[in-house]
Amino acid sequence: MPFIRFTGFNRETLEIFAPSLIEKIATIANIQKDTIKLELHKTEPLTQSPPSIEILIFPRDQQTFDSLSSLIYEILSKYGYTNVHIFFQLLSPLLYYKNGVSIDESIYFKKFNS
Repeated sequence: MPFIRFTGFNRETLEIFAPSLIEKIATIANIQKDTIKLELHKTEPLTQSPPSIEILIFPRDQQTFDSLSSLIYEILSKYGYTNVHIFFQLLSPLLYYKNGVSIDESIYFKKFNS
């Protein structure tokens, strides 16, 4: 976790900076690199839409979200993506299930937020 979903981006460009992005996100969010999932979503817009990044993530402090957003925007702007919408969808550990079992909130917060 988190899932980072790119919409309206070029796959080849994303593949160039993905390793660096994962490394930096792991540091900022204090998580293991292998838990970060990047996805490219192909959509057919019916109206004009800017490229967007949806980040599904467990709760963090505001400073972490600000840092993640700044990092992502900084990297994307180097590749010509300057009008990008970045938004976070907060997940609840109690409503997130692995193999049909809810993640226990106390275990999650002890592991990742200590």
